[in-house]
Amino acid sequence: MSDRPGVTVPIRLKLFTSEHCFACPEVETIVYQVVGSSMGDLVHISTIDVDQEQDATAKYGIYEVPTLMLNDEIVLQGSVTEDDVRDILWTRIIEEILNSEKMAELRKQNMLKITLNAMYSVSEETLVRPYIGDYVHIGTVLVTTLSLYSLDPLMPELFYIAGKEVGKYGAMQHHLSTINPRIGTSIRPKKRFQEYLKALVSYYGGVEVPYLLAENAEIKDFSEDHAIIEIKNLVTAAVKSEFTEPTCSFTAGEIAGSAEAIMGKPTICTEIACQSKGDPACVFKLELVENEDQAKRTLPPSETKHDRAERRERFFELIHEVALELQSSLLMKKRLRPKIGDFVHISALQTRIMGLKLMDEFSSTLLYSAGRELGVIGPNKGILAEIAKELNISLPAGLKDAVRIMKKYLVHPSNYLGREYSFIKMKVIDEENDEYAIQVYDYANSAGAPNLGVKFCDFFAGYLAGRIHIITDEPPIVEETQCRGTGAEYCEFLIRPME
Repeated sequence: MSDRPGVTVPIRLKLFTSEHCFACPEVETIVYQVVGSSMGDLVHISTIDVDQEQDATAKYGIYEVPTLMLNDEIVLQGSVTEDDVRDILWTRIIEEILNSEKMAELRKQNMLKITLNAMYSVSEETLVRPYIGDYVHIGTVLVTTLSLYSLDPLMPELFYIAGKEVGKYGAMQHHLSTINPRIGTSIRPKKRFQEYLKALVSYYGGVEVPYLLAENAEIKDFSEDHAIIEIKNLVTAAVKSEFTEPTCSFTAGEIAGSAEAIMGKPTICTEIACQSKGDPACVFKLELVENEDQAKRTLPPSETKHDRAERRERFFELIHEVALELQSSLLMKKRLRPKIGDFVHISALQTRIMGLKLMDEFSSTLLYSAGRELGVIGPNKGILAEIAKELNISLPAGLKDAVRIMKKYLVHPSNYLGREYSFIKMKVIDEENDEYAIQVYDYANSAGAPNLGVKFCDFFAGYLAGRIHIITDEPPIVEETQCRGTGAEYCEFLIRPME
């Protein structure tokens, strides 16, 4: 983070390397030294092994290592000096600072639209998805969020920033003031803070605003400048797992942002216990501080290639375990949240994914990679074989037959029960070149999104790629070509053979 005006989002520097590259270790050392010595509060390094992370390598068209990228542009390649790295980074970071201000305005515009959709939806005035309703199984939020946490150490900070923006500029302030009008009439700061906390308890644990984010909330400690808030069965922590870090930084950001807007003081909120890693509840420490410097959070250390490989290995184990738990909930064998059920309003998913996508372009690659791995190792693979048998298709199948199987698979009750989407259609794009498309209507990630020129459904594209790989024994290319976020009526995924 930085005290420079307009800078709230850490800048991600991608360093592509390979074990077989003789120049990579020296360049990696130089990059870490430069960033660590003068840019640690601005820049986070993601070191990517081109042999291990082929999704990222293919997306960015990396043919030479070492390669340094900022956003989707290559800034340096090959052997470089420390001065080369320092000069180019400072030049580009100034550009990124200016661009971050523009993107912040775009995120606010997007948030306003989602906020209005959500307010009309929960008041039952206008549904975003009239055919299936505006609630989705919590598994959609959980798997997406936990996948990102597992794959990338910067995600907690990015989710915190996204949540803080939602808390400051979204509907949360309106809901809190409606729940407890005394917030607006309390003059003394301590009294206003107390009334704010009362409303917060109802927002997360009551029925006045039916987003179904959590089952229960309680204030455990309170003074004029801090509070301890306990929340049970929060949507991002409803499944206990082997996670070693808290998973609800978006909620921490939401609390900090709403408190800052209502109290008029800088705030910081930290999750000090989390249900997803075995604690009895999620516990948040909210502090009102005197200046912005005290409200800063420390960026996680940039990770090495070895750290990243270990993190990905843990992800494969975790995602399989969590997916099985969620499948039991989806088939109604087990309720993860006995009091309110296992569905949540789609805005809980949209504010996270859309905010992240408009903040960090690398999240597209992470989402795709996470979805693809879930497609390969996740539950219900046996249903694919059953459908193939029903359609008289021998496995492994060709791509056209694989898409036919996927269309039928996506509307199978085991998938449809989650209410991720309403209708599925298949389209032949170019049969001679083996190109097809699946069209998805009312997809939870992007339903009702404004036209921002951004596609939001990378996780689903990756999931399709993983499932089709199982059916064909060959990895396909799956690309979202149309999205509600680009003004289309549906989300369309182009499927074609690997080149």
